[in-house]
Amino acid sequence: MLKPAGVLTQAPPGLDSLEVWIKDWLKEREGKPFVGDFAAFEREFWERARELGREVFANELAKADVDREAIVIEGRAHRRVLRGSESYMTTAGPVTVQRTLYKDRAASGARAVSAFELRAGVIG
Repeated sequence: MLKPAGVLTQAPPGLDSLEVWIKDWLKEREGKPFVGDFAAFEREFWERARELGREVFANELAKADVDREAIVIEGRAHRRVLRGSESYMTTAGPVTVQRTLYKDRAASGARAVSAFELRAGVIG
C-alpha cells in the first residue's frame, strides 16, 4: 500500500471553460441549415469531445502523482529518483502527465516505481 507524506492536487484548469466551449460550438450551428454531411458533423463533434476528454482525463490523472523526497510503499521507504512527463492511453486518446519515480535504495537492483501508476491503477 502506498503511503505518501502528503498528496499534491491541482485544480483542473479549463474545466470552468467547459460550459463556454459547448455553448460556443452550439452557437456556431445556431440558425444554420442542416449540415448536409451528418457523418462529418458527427466526426467533428466526437473529435472535440475527445479533445475535451483528454484534457479532463490528464488533469484528473495528474492528481494521482506524489512529488515528495521520500514515500513508503508496502512498508518500505522509497526515495525520489526522477520527475518527468510520460504519455498514457485513455479512452479519449493519449495524454501526457507529470510523474515522479521512486526507488527502494536499500534493495540492490530494485526497479524505480511510479507512485502515480500505483495510485491510478495503470497497467504497464
